[in-house]
Amino acid sequence: MRERRLKHNGNAIRELKKRIGIIKSGAGFTLVEIIFSITVIAILSVIGIAGFAQYGRVQSLNTSALELIAMMNTAKSRALSQKKPASCASAPLFAPLEGYQVVLTSSREYKLESKCGAVVVIQNAVLKPDVAFGTTETFGVDTVRTFFFSVLTGGVLDSRPNTDIVLKNTSDTNLVKRVIVDNTGKISIRN
Repeated sequence: MRERRLKHNGNAIRELKKRIGIIKSGAGFTLVEIIFSITVIAILSVIGIAGFAQYGRVQSLNTSALELIAMMNTAKSRALSQKKPASCASAPLFAPLEGYQVVLTSSREYKLESKCGAVVVIQNAVLKPDVAFGTTETFGVDTVRTFFFSVLTGGVLDSRPNTDIVLKNTSDTNLVKRVIVDNTGKISIRN
């Protein structure tokens, strides 16, 4: 009787293990298949990381160009509105607002200034860490480049007319953006 019960219970346990998959069926992956899969994943990861790094460089360059354009548009709109900033209070009494200017001062720095008798700095800015002005294309032999937006004419006076502002990625010199400011004050960007 006892043997019969053990035999019956043993069959039941074996059947239960079979149903929940504990008994090995011989299915699985070989070592070669696992190594091949890991190699494919590694190659795809390297390609993805390189693409992501390039995307980051392009976005940094685009952001720097758009921030510079935003500052130039701020100077242009403030000049057109002819509103004298509070910072001009330190200027000589009754000094008229002449305009606003964006000054590129080094390979990475630029600033917005108001000009009303005296020049007053309103805002300083720096390009992204991996972006710089293309110095020879942007500045020529000068170390400073000024874009002056006059309140009277509405146009722009450029210290180096008919030349682009060139922004370059410092780690990949093939990545370049050009900011163009024409004499009417129109600001555009191109690759």
